[in-house]
Amino acid sequence: MGHVTNPFQELRTRPPGLASLPRMPPLQPLFKPQFPRTLRLGTTLVTTALLAVTLLAPAGAPATADPDVPIPSPGISPTDPVSRAKRLPAARFKISTFNILGSQHTAGRGGYGPGTKRARITARLIKRRDIDVIGLQEVQEDQLRVLRRNLPGYTVWPGRQLGGAGVRLQIVFRKSMFKLVDHGKIMTRFDRQTRPVPWVLLKSRLTGRKLYAIDIHNSPQGLEGERDSATREEIGLIRRLRRHHRPVFVLGDMNEKEEWFCRVVGHTDLHSANGGQATRRSCDPPDRPLRIDWIMGGGRSVHFSGYREFDDARVRQASDHELLRAAVRIGPKRR
Repeated sequence: MGHVTNPFQELRTRPPGLASLPRMPPLQPLFKPQFPRTLRLGTTLVTTALLAVTLLAPAGAPATADPDVPIPSPGISPTDPVSRAKRLPAARFKISTFNILGSQHTAGRGGYGPGTKRARITARLIKRRDIDVIGLQEVQEDQLRVLRRNLPGYTVWPGRQLGGAGVRLQIVFRKSMFKLVDHGKIMTRFDRQTRPVPWVLLKSRLTGRKLYAIDIHNSPQGLEGERDSATREEIGLIRRLRRHHRPVFVLGDMNEKEEWFCRVVGHTDLHSANGGQATRRSCDPPDRPLRIDWIMGGGRSVHFSGYREFDDARVRQASDHELLRAAVRIGPKRR
């Protein structure tokens, strides 16, 4: 091969006229920053950590986290039931009980109007008093039809689903606020016959909280043995429902004052909307005057306020009982 001239060699060759000039020393920077050893070491560690995160990140992972998406706790899925339960907020509503005085009590002459007319008054009272859940006693067939017709925004249960004997006790709740999840009954003695006592499991459409409501009417006057027997069955039902760790509310005409309060509060974790306290060995009932109608709730998260006993002219036109109402707050659910 012929000789090939290296062009870079030519660039390194000094022109002939400059051969006698002295060579200039290489240029030095005017300022050379000096970093402490600790800073240099820290920079190296940060760079190494970032490189490790980049290499270990799963394929397709976003470069930055979305601030609007909550980060679940380690080992808990956002869809896990326990995780959802922790986020359940407090629930608030108004609860009530009312013995509407059955139609047969005013079929003849007397100071009260026909049962159907009084049922219409009852429906108006429920709406005007802004009641969300109410237990009704002494409901009869003609009154049931009127209540359903005049309360289109409410569910009336059981209706006729528990037979003719089951019509007497009806649990009414606002459709926009609650959904019926489950229901059932127990059988107790009442006025020399056996009939069902209904309960429902309701779910709040707003908060997702679930609660039980029981509607009760115990035997009147001198039928003490039947009341005692029914109360034992009712306490058993309360305990069974409370095993699910959900609030339980008891509404109704118990036909007893101190005795029923002391037995139920003393043998369950229920407490009354109008106060009082009891254990198995002692009992301190609410302030007098006491009624035979009661609103009670069980569970540490249940709080009552604004307890009222309405006995105005409209209530007296509808029944010989007071209309009881209380505000309820069920605290946030914790596990």
